[in-house]
Amino acid sequence: MLAVQARKLAPVKRDRDPDEPGKALPAGGLFQSGFAKRQEELLAEKLREGERRKEVGLARVSGDHSDWVNRARALAAVIAGEEGDVTTDDIQARLSLPEDAHPNLWGSVLRAPMFRRVGYKKSTRAEAHARVIGIWRLP
Repeated sequence: MLAVQARKLAPVKRDRDPDEPGKALPAGGLFQSGFAKRQEELLAEKLREGERRKEVGLARVSGDHSDWVNRARALAAVIAGEEGDVTTDDIQARLSLPEDAHPNLWGSVLRAPMFRRVGYKKSTRAEAHARVIGIWRLP
């Protein structure tokens, strides 16, 4: 049997800027460096673009179904008024999606100024596979 001898590795030094290896990082470490700030800006830019694409997609799927979306929002307001909060599960239990509608249409129902997200929970609908959904209230 071959014996393997363990080697102790030297600790990784995190005191140098990845963009400028000769430059020491500020006292706060990597998160105070220009590298981390650029990464943060890049992530913020990607997040803004993702939000923009989501809004475009929701507008696309709800465009032909604005009457249905308005009915669903009215129902959601009634549910929130009676129960204190509302989820897409609550709406889907009482209203069907139009046959020619994309399932993402549900996402546009509660994304309106009349609702405010106050939390999250797992969906109780089996077909939703326990995914996380928003809990919404009237402001």
